Amino acid sequence: MLIKNFIGQTDTIEDIEIQLLGHNKRKEFPSTIIGLKGQRGMGKTHLGKVISNAIKKLYPERDISYIEKIGNDFNGNKDLLNALVSGLDDKVIFIDEVQEMKAKPEQEHLRWHIERNDPYGRKHGDILWIFATTDFADLISPLRNRINHMYDYKPYEPEEMIKIVKLMSNSDQRLGYEIDTASAKLIAENSRFTPRTARNFLLKLKNEMSAINDQQIELVKRIFRRSGIYPKGLTQKEIDILRLLFETTGLKHESHDVRAGLSKSQVLSKLGLNKKEYEDIFEPYLLRLGLVETNSSGRRISLDGENYYTRILRLQEKGNIYE
Repeated sequence: MLIKNFIGQTDTIEDIEIQLLGHNKRKEFPSTIIGLKGQRGMGKTHLGKVISNAIKKLYPERDISYIEKIGNDFNGNKDLLNALVSGLDDKVIFIDEVQEMKAKPEQEHLRWHIERNDPYGRKHGDILWIFATTDFADLISPLRNRINHMYDYKPYEPEEMIKIVKLMSNSDQRLGYEIDTASAKLIAENSRFTPRTARNFLLKLKNEMSAINDQQIELVKRIFRRSGIYPKGLTQKEIDILRLLFETTGLKHESHDVRAGLSKSQVLSKLGLNKKEYEDIFEPYLLRLGLVETNSSGRRISLDGENYYTRILRLQEKGNIYE
């Protein structure tokens, strides 16, 4: 295997390895375009570095550079893009949040580099482009259509997140400690299936361990309580959504038998929530956890959601949401 110790994204990793090996067998540098689509904090940048390291193993005789840039850095400044492609060495150029190159001329300029190597006819090394995006639809179609290999970055499963948490604590020199299984499980459960969120918790835990002499699991619970994070990683706004749905669509509500649900606009209006935040963050996460369900009449709290919410109420009465 070219890519080792990478947890999750199995199909994506397997296909990328096959593509790289195919180019190598034909004795050509993989000057292609890879797209990674998924929410922020999932590890797309990390995978870009992993791909670059795999290419360096395949082509040890070539001088390969890995260049990372954030898409909105390019807005209104084509010279930055020109500088990226200059030089005769081969490159892996990773552009994070490429859709944030809002101005159409910047995306057109990027397409020009991809198609003609350089808009001014200057020669440079071979380039493998990696684009990461949270909103694929924001790319102009000429650029979107030139992505040779598009991969959906899948949310991690709970078991994968536990492995990721333990791997990060063991391999990251800045953390400097090994996390116990109980703490790893709690962090994984509350990380919203996102490696970056888990790593932020681990960094907080490091500081907590330095300042307070206590069991790891108690320190982890203390961090979550202090940060206003509920079990399973829910925020106060998501708790408010569950409360609203519990009070209006729950088992004990008089309208339950007719399966009445609330529309999205009703939820937004009653709670004063941001529409994009609700659509992109809150509802997808509640649906994934199975705490909310939708049907033709709208959204309702599920039985699991009722059990979760009533448990939170009981714990709040005791003054501790983490038993």
